[in-house]
Amino acid sequence: VLFTNSRFQDFLSSLPRDSAAAEFARPGIESRYLRIPGILQEAFSRLNEDILVKPGEAEGRVYLLRAFSVDLPEGDGPGGTAVIVRDVTREHEVQALKDDVIGLASHELNNPVASICLGLETLTRRGDKLTPEMRSRLCETLHGEARRLQMLIRDWLDISMLNNGT
Repeated sequence: VLFTNSRFQDFLSSLPRDSAAAEFARPGIESRYLRIPGILQEAFSRLNEDILVKPGEAEGRVYLLRAFSVDLPEGDGPGGTAVIVRDVTREHEVQALKDDVIGLASHELNNPVASICLGLETLTRRGDKLTPEMRSRLCETLHGEARRLQMLIRDWLDISMLNNGT
């Protein structure tokens, strides 16, 4: 290991100590070693591939690792491997929130749609057997559910416009 910065050191300290760690001497620092956890060894073996790392579930941090070959100019010594570690915790939190919103929206939209479908199926298959009063009540219910669906869609569009600044 020729170089690490403080953020990389923070990343290393967040990783659980695993028995697969290898020790690499840090040049210029005698008798001090940097333990390289197994996940970094995996990154070294999978060049140019993204590896997602969630070191400690309690901390909630998420990192993206990518290792790549580094060629040095002739005479500067052999090349090596570099690893870029990106903290993508925020992106994962945002994605989780989006997933929650999509799940909520799907659930909220599904209820009136299911009621409308059931009511229309009843009218189609049994409408001739319903009394005029029951047909009227069913149509009112369908109209109410359609209005509810329309209001939900309008609310989601308003939220979207607020997020876009319009």
